[in-house]
Amino acid sequence: MVSKNLLTTAQALALIEEVSGSTIKPDTFYSYSKRGQGPAPKEKVGRTVLWDKKEIEEWARNRPGRGTRTDLTRTRSGRQNERPNT
Repeated sequence: MVSKNLLTTAQALALIEEVSGSTIKPDTFYSYSKRGQGPAPKEKVGRTVLWDKKEIEEWARNRPGRGTRTDLTRTRSGRQNERPNT
């Protein structure tokens, strides 16, 4: 039995929309997670990825808004550098 604190990707995306008012496509959400810009999955049951509900809620409240450059990093001096394409 899956914990009530774990969400499928579809449930996580619905919660993000509820909390932030923004929709995110599944591929974009997976990409954020893979790049470390979003929550990491907590479990995998078969082919189903499960996410922690509290982490999703917190991330949705604090994530950058639409149009924010997520390919930039800050240096120690506070200047922005573009990430190298890898």
